Amino acid sequence: MSYRFVLTFLFCAYLQVAAQEIKQPKLIVGIVVDQMKYDYLTRFYQDFGDDGFKRLMRGGLNCKNVHYTYKPTYTGPGHATIFTGTSPSVHGIVGNNWYDRNTRKSVYCVEIEGDFAPAFSPKRLLVETFADGLKQFSNFQSKSYGISLKDRGAILPAGHLADGAYWFDGEKGKWVSDVFYPNFNASWLSEFNALDFSELYLVKGWTLSKSINDYTESIPDLNNYEYPLTSKSKTVFPYNLVKAKKDSDWGILKKVPQGNQMSTDLFKVLVEKEAIGKGKHTDFVSLSFSATDYVGHRFGVQSVEVQDTYVKLDETIADLLTFLDLQVGEGEYTVFLTSDHGAGMPRSYLQEKGIPSGELNQREMKRKLIEIANDEGLAEAWIEQVMNLNVYFNDSLKNAEYENYQRLKLKCLNWLTQQEGIAKVVDCEKTSAANDQREQMTLRGFHPQRSGDLILIEEANWSTYTDKGSTHGSPYEYDTHVPLLFYGFGISKGEDVSAYPVSSIVPSLSLLFGFQTNQGWQLTPIQKLFKQ
Repeated sequence: MSYRFVLTFLFCAYLQVAAQEIKQPKLIVGIVVDQMKYDYLTRFYQDFGDDGFKRLMRGGLNCKNVHYTYKPTYTGPGHATIFTGTSPSVHGIVGNNWYDRNTRKSVYCVEIEGDFAPAFSPKRLLVETFADGLKQFSNFQSKSYGISLKDRGAILPAGHLADGAYWFDGEKGKWVSDVFYPNFNASWLSEFNALDFSELYLVKGWTLSKSINDYTESIPDLNNYEYPLTSKSKTVFPYNLVKAKKDSDWGILKKVPQGNQMSTDLFKVLVEKEAIGKGKHTDFVSLSFSATDYVGHRFGVQSVEVQDTYVKLDETIADLLTFLDLQVGEGEYTVFLTSDHGAGMPRSYLQEKGIPSGELNQREMKRKLIEIANDEGLAEAWIEQVMNLNVYFNDSLKNAEYENYQRLKLKCLNWLTQQEGIAKVVDCEKTSAANDQREQMTLRGFHPQRSGDLILIEEANWSTYTDKGSTHGSPYEYDTHVPLLFYGFGISKGEDVSAYPVSSIVPSLSLLFGFQTNQGWQLTPIQKLFKQ
């Protein structure tokens, strides 16, 4: 064999490998199941068919030990973290709402005041998303969209450069967007909104997919730990959704499993009408299933309603995957599925079982802190706001009277530390002293321009939420441990029990497919994602 032949052979082999390395999927779909605890995959496993969750688990990579590494674990921060690969300390989404020191009022994470009405956009998100990086990598030839029943669930994943983001307006009874997006007024969106949503999603009502005797993973349907679907309805199956809509409004579609199917139906229309996954470059669509969160908040994680919602979501995901097989091509797309946070048990349930839990009343806290300020001879204006378990002092006063600020802050900190249900109080000026894990998680959720001066760390099972239904936001496992499933093009099969933060998703996908990201984070990629 000649030397020249060997060189030619090696060069051809290199070109073949290089061609394989740069091949990318036609479409990446990022699925977020709002308020999905990791153990729903195992707890409800026997209820799932073979073509939904099980298809993703068996045919792809199941990462079993993935957590949020910050608090607060809310919807806005969760979606921002998933799709940017950063924490609130970097991406700036420190809550669904937070107190704005400049305007001295609460602001919403995806809402900006416009000339005539509120405008919705990702402008409060301080960094780029995975989809933004994909757009730039393809010289703006990739398409990117976001869909969710919630505006923040559609807007934050899609990013700053998205072609469109769509969410459901419960008052108007239709899917909407904003002029921020180039494709906000798509003709196919009007056609979808012209459909009879009542006939498609409400007329059949909400009935159980299985016999009530099969829901043994949940407590009895009739219990004292749930809120009714509407003020005039009951808390047991079956649910008359036409009547529920009359009692409330079209927002009822956010609170039932049919809302997830409606989101998927819109996803299908988007993919078909915009020729998603048909171009030379990888496209991206995020699909956030929000109904699971509304159901969880209302009925609680232990409820038959939550279990049935996941049984139905399993069927919806199977429908989605079958559609992608046909429309994009089996093996030509990549899917990942995760959640923005988990949830805890209803406080009324925990208390009945004798498990320590309780309510943290922020209004009462603010009243007491104002009282402390008055006792110190300081004005009520020193205490501006208490929200998201953050205490905000008046910036102008503390800059002008720094010694008074330090004195008042110490008094407030000492009082708060002594209150039942508060594990720790973090002084955000002393970030270098954080050596407790909960303090470190708190600081990853801290942004100096948007967070408070003091941040309270709640004890497990203590929250600002009401006694019934489930909520989230804490640094504890029931809120931080979420599923992460990868499936499809380029994904290895198996299970991974290594510990990873949710923020590893974007860097791992970017490295896997060779996309350039602009965050610069050197996180450990999910090792088993890469085929050996």
